[in-house]
Amino acid sequence: MLRKFSLVLVLMLALVWVQPAAAYDDYLDGVTTIEEILDYTLRNHVDKPELDVLVDGAIEGMLERLEDPHTEYMSPESLKDFSDSLNGDYVGIGIRMELHEGYPMVVEVFEYSPAEQAELKPGDLIVAVDGEDIKDIPLSFAAVKIQGPEDTKVSLTIMRNDKEFDVTLTRAAVTAPTVTHEVMSDNIGYIDINSFGQDTSNHFKAALKELQQQKVSGLILDLRDDPGGYVMAAVRIADNFLPVGKKVVSIVDKDKETQVYRSFGEASIADLPMVILVNGDTASAAEILAGALQDHGEAKVIGGQTYGKGTVQTVLTLSNGGALKLTMAKYQLPGGRFIDGIGLIPDKQVLSPGLQLFTAKNIIQPANQQKIIYTLSKNKAVVNGENIEMMAKPYLGNGQHYVPIRFTMEALGYTVNFDSQRNGIQLTRDNEGFFIPTNGSETSQPVEISEGVSYLSIQDLDVMGINYTVKDNVVTIIQD
Repeated sequence: MLRKFSLVLVLMLALVWVQPAAAYDDYLDGVTTIEEILDYTLRNHVDKPELDVLVDGAIEGMLERLEDPHTEYMSPESLKDFSDSLNGDYVGIGIRMELHEGYPMVVEVFEYSPAEQAELKPGDLIVAVDGEDIKDIPLSFAAVKIQGPEDTKVSLTIMRNDKEFDVTLTRAAVTAPTVTHEVMSDNIGYIDINSFGQDTSNHFKAALKELQQQKVSGLILDLRDDPGGYVMAAVRIADNFLPVGKKVVSIVDKDKETQVYRSFGEASIADLPMVILVNGDTASAAEILAGALQDHGEAKVIGGQTYGKGTVQTVLTLSNGGALKLTMAKYQLPGGRFIDGIGLIPDKQVLSPGLQLFTAKNIIQPANQQKIIYTLSKNKAVVNGENIEMMAKPYLGNGQHYVPIRFTMEALGYTVNFDSQRNGIQLTRDNEGFFIPTNGSETSQPVEISEGVSYLSIQDLDVMGINYTVKDNVVTIIQD
């Protein structure tokens, strides 16, 4: 095992880089020192430690010194999990979920899955897993409870049409599609990429072709919560939008040597208006695609600043069946940007999750008027006829009607930012802007803050030329 351990290190050096002879000698001296310490510890330590424990600890300690969260050793099991995650493979019941009123709601049932066999349907609420109520737990926690070892049972309590019933499913290997698509209202095409796997570019091309056949008027590409994946999948997807020879991304290694990846396709949809949705969990290959199309002016990027994973990892297989995922380069976008640790800055910032898709549709097909209907104490609003969930609730306090500032102003097309130096909220839209001090020095009432959400009295919308009406517990806000 000691020979195997040092051999792995030597092979990695030979595969990855070539150093001068003196440096190579230093490297071998280091390996010898590690072997000696490992040998002494294994043979003589009073606690009789296991070899695998010592080897894993040595590897972890070495990689931790790099302070690089993206370089990691993967055991054979974790390597398989990593590959499966990129390609959408896992063990579960075969559904896609989103939170709705505190519960996971089924939004898609995969073909040939246990969920399809159990006749689960989009719109079903999962209110309990194995008898445990799961209201208000994070969606990722709910997913962990539902997933599990293959051929094991899981019992779900389903709410459908205000009626509850239980269903027991047998977990199985499932391949979740990395690309989903649909035609939305106003004939706008929508494609969601969940990760960039080996076949994602082919699935994307097929989805795009189907939307083109339906003659959609615009395209929304949703890259929110997309952790990325294979760089070449992003390059091949960009082929659909860029003429041949356009730069998609450049890979710059430690010696500043650059490899440029260019488009090599038909740009079959170059003239279609397009919006890309991103957020703080958009990373890696997803940032490459969004950034390339943004730099070439092919799409408007909407949402929040992205994660900022601007490094490229190579997976080096090891003799034990595992792998070393090693950061070997940084990537540069066509316009020259390095975004590692920074992320993409959207063309239009919209941080209210429920309004991001609404804003994208409104960019492709602008409305003549923006109309928001609030019901007091409800975390839903009707914006231009569309029901949208909010993280905040309008309320009546001290005889004043208060509405959430960010949601209200973003629904009206404004960008909302807190200015810590002036202690207030800056609102901007096109060439106009307003500043709202939180202390109420320029408003009829101070800004109210509850659970991290800022609220404004609707009376103070007057100064911005925004109309509103109040009837019973309903507040209507209109801006032309």
